[in-house]
Order: sequence, then structure tokens, then C-alpha cells
Amino acid sequence: MVISECWCADAAQILPVIAKVAEANPHIHLSIVLRDENPELMNQYLTNGGKAIPILIISDKATQKVLHVWGPRPKTATAMVEAYKKEHGKLSPEFKEDLQSGTTKTRDKVLSKTLSLFFLMKILLSPAKRMAASSASYSMVGVPHKRFSRRR
Repeated sequence: MVISECWCADAAQILPVIAKVAEANPHIHLSIVLRDENPELMNQYLTNGGKAIPILIISDKATQKVLHVWGPRPKTATAMVEAYKKEHGKLSPEFKEDLQSGTTKTRDKVLSKTLSLFFLMKILLSPAKRMAASSASYSMVGVPHKRFSRRR
């Protein structure tokens, strides 16, 4: 599941990558929930007390156990934003553009490593567990919510 909003520039850049991964693996069900329509869910995944997005929540469909949470922005980028706001009061369009291009490169690397580890863990399971895992579904969904969903 990804918590997002249509206006989120970070989500606009990373959601296509997440969607391609979900499309390539029949054991992944991707749903996108809107942050503002799901305040109880969003409040479980606050970043420094704020409702920063996007947030990717990977859970086991059978147990509903959350396996990994990823997002919304690398710590380095968050520190840059806080420092800029402290000095200038608000973010300029130029700063946002510079931040976005740098954040995207960092985010892609982090997401790639996270997803690689997730799939590596699946591959390294014992043969019996691998057989069970191949018939199990891993879900990015785990809690009741209003959602936009793409099912196959």
C-alpha cells in the first residue's frame, strides 16, 4: 500500500517504479490510499509528527504483519529542508527543484536496495518455505481503508 496524494511530486516520481515492480510480481497487490481521506492510517506513519508522503507499507497478506515501511524522504533531504526553512522562512521554487532532482536520485537508490533485499529474502528461504512463499501473496495492503486499487 502506498499512502499518497495526487499533488505529491515525490509520489509522482516513485509510484511508477513501485507500480512496475508490482506488475512484474503476481504475489504483490498494490493499492494507493489518499492521505487526507485516511487520517487514522496516516497517523500511524507520521514523520517527525508530520503527514509526509509518500509512504510505502509492505505487509504479508495472510498475517497482515507489516514487513517494511519506506518513505517519505531521505534524512539528508529532510535536514536540507529544515535548514533552508530556518534560514529563509519558506522554500523557494528553485530550492524545491534542486531538492527534487537530488531526492529522486537518492530515493531510487534506497528503494532499489530495499526491494532487492525483500526479494533476496524471499529467494533465500528454505525450499519448503520457498514453496509456501511462492503460493503466498505479499500485499501492500493491510488495513481497512478507502482505496484506489489495481487488481489483476
